[in-house]
Amino acid sequence: MNKITMTLQVDHLILEALKEDISSEDVPQLCYERSSSGEVDLICKEDGIIAGLEIFSRVFTLLDADTKVELFCKDGDE
Repeated sequence: MNKITMTLQVDHLILEALKEDISSEDVPQLCYERSSSGEVDLICKEDGIIAGLEIFSRVFTLLDADTKVELFCKDGDE
């Protein structure tokens, strides 16, 4: 998905989901403390095929444009 498509069609959906989670305190404090740094691991509880990594990454870059995302697999990997 290109940057324009992501911005116009997806970003508002991600932001709405984040607003809902933040208002119900589902998002850890780390996500909105600018002075904090950390690491996130995506852990799959069952075997399957990975999909949606671009959206997964975009969630974090919307919260902080300086976020660095390093992926060790690609969509379609088992």
